[in-house]
Amino acid sequence: MPFLNLAHAIAVILLVALIRGYISSSSSFTTSSLQVSADVKKILSLVLDLIIAGTVLWIINTYIPMAHSIKALLNIVVVVAACVYVLKAAGLWDDIVRMWDNLKFRATH
Repeated sequence: MPFLNLAHAIAVILLVALIRGYISSSSSFTTSSLQVSADVKKILSLVLDLIIAGTVLWIINTYIPMAHSIKALLNIVVVVAACVYVLKAAGLWDDIVRMWDNLKFRATH
């Protein structure tokens, strides 16, 4: 079973590399022949990045022995970083930072 999980992780990483163009395929199926719009590529890239982050976090949680408190802290940091990444990709991060600054200004004055 661990071999199957490792094979799944490698397959996901190779799929991301193929879609992003880091690996070129020798067959007729390449990402350049797909004619995918830039918005779809951004969304697909975002989803694949989240899948990779989740897979790596799962591998770390499953196979690397560490204290439960450190695992919990690592999980929290990864989830917060993923949320920030998604908000930045959606273009909402600047609005949230601006709203937070307004709330801090109103609280102090």
